[in-house]
Amino acid sequence: MTQPLSALVDEIEKRRKSKNWSREELCEYAGVNINTYKDIARLRTQNPGIFTIEKLATALNCTVGDLKGETEGSPLPRPVTSIDVDVLADLTDGIRKAVKSLDLPLSSREEAEILAYLYDEAIENQGEFSTENINNLVKFTSKQR
Repeated sequence: MTQPLSALVDEIEKRRKSKNWSREELCEYAGVNINTYKDIARLRTQNPGIFTIEKLATALNCTVGDLKGETEGSPLPRPVTSIDVDVLADLTDGIRKAVKSLDLPLSSREEAEILAYLYDEAIENQGEFSTENINNLVKFTSKQR
């Protein structure tokens, strides 16, 4: 059963607090603008975008259904570890450096898509990724516009 927006926000906040993350940290890990999140949390945005909710769910290691109350404790592939957080931070930094050095601006959505792809690749390779791989993905994404 789908919950109202206030219940969704309550669930996001509960999960965020269980990780001892500030709102800013959650937004950084999720690739969501802090002001966008604050508008959602304060119920100023009545219909938040699904991509925003998906990014928040991914950062919180759950599904959108979990946040919306549509699933009952769905099994997760594996728990998020501190290594995952470090990998995400390193990948985010790498993407931002590549964007700056290559002078190829990306939208937040494009940056999030690259981050999600690289994160999956890095986890499969025990946290390893290369600057060249990041640069190539940034170039490829910018050419697809």
